[in-house]
Amino acid sequence: MDDMVDVGCLMLATMDSELQKQHENMVAYEMIQNLKEIYEGQARQERYETSKALFQCKMTEGTPVGARVIKMMGYVQTLEKLGFPLKNELATNLIL
Repeated sequence: MDDMVDVGCLMLATMDSELQKQHENMVAYEMIQNLKEIYEGQARQERYETSKALFQCKMTEGTPVGARVIKMMGYVQTLEKLGFPLKNELATNLIL
């Protein structure tokens, strides 16, 4: 119980004031569950938008190949950071 109280206090101390107000009457586990609900939706939307941009990325005539490759590699890296890594073979095929 002591650890649970300590963790809850630490979590509240690291939140901005708006989140503190929303979570001040919750124990640590409830805070974690609530924060997951809040932020998982945002991460899912960002993964969707990044995937969509990656799969729709097309080469336009007169633009350098290097710029397109760097842009697509950025999308692949962003997806990896969001917990949705692509296998190297798929990433290579998309770029090619």
